[in-house]
Amino acid sequence: VILDGYGCACVAQATRLHTAVAGFVKVIEYQNADQTIFKTLIDAGSPPAAIYNSVLSGSFMENTMEARFKILSDRMPPIPTEKMTDAQKKVAADIIAGPRGKVEGPYWPIIRSPGLADGLQKVGEYYRYRCSLDRKLNEMAALMASRLWTQQFEWDVHILQALDAGMSTEVANAIAEGRRPAKMTEDETVLYDFVTEVLATKGASDTTYAATVAKFGESGVVDILGIVGYYATLAMIMNVARTPLLEGRPHPILPLPVQLGQIDGSPTRGR
Repeated sequence: VILDGYGCACVAQATRLHTAVAGFVKVIEYQNADQTIFKTLIDAGSPPAAIYNSVLSGSFMENTMEARFKILSDRMPPIPTEKMTDAQKKVAADIIAGPRGKVEGPYWPIIRSPGLADGLQKVGEYYRYRCSLDRKLNEMAALMASRLWTQQFEWDVHILQALDAGMSTEVANAIAEGRRPAKMTEDETVLYDFVTEVLATKGASDTTYAATVAKFGESGVVDILGIVGYYATLAMIMNVARTPLLEGRPHPILPLPVQLGQIDGSPTRGR
């Protein structure tokens, strides 16, 4: 057991009272807990037995196993218009004139490279507003890319679009947790299996490829791959830039593997 200060004193007193293996295991399980609870108990004059019972009952665990983390600051925040280059101003004007109506999210870091921003925003415009793939499936592919990269902004924006397009909360929560959804429609199943195999193996078997072509056609296969690639690109850029969520919303998805529980936020934004 590795504990300093009050934690060490508490465990030393507690273990003198009970030397059973089960007792030691319980203490070891909590060795990394916030030690302020030990300090509080000892400062309050609690007898060793009370401290030890608190450890074994897990009553202090509920108070100490809540971890708090700060969200790191945006590395590539919005650029004031007066500080933009002419090329950046042109791209920003094109984005504002298009269906997005404004520059936000990934396009603030991307506009640092106006040449890339010009081409990439047109790809995104196609997938968001003109792609013939069913909207629910389009968003499902986007969410799978977001989940792969744990991209919070991307998931936060696209989850409501996916739900509005007909995705069930059960499917959305399963993707958020990194597991295969138990109940999917036929088209969701084909897309999920195809994207999962591509991301896992960097290709597709003849069986999976044939099933995907049969369901969506060759153009659909290319569009699915393009959607995953586009959102994976945005995810990488935003993860490096630490792009914040809109309106200061809480992060909707947890890092994988799941070892934490959410206090604020949810994968489906409360739906």
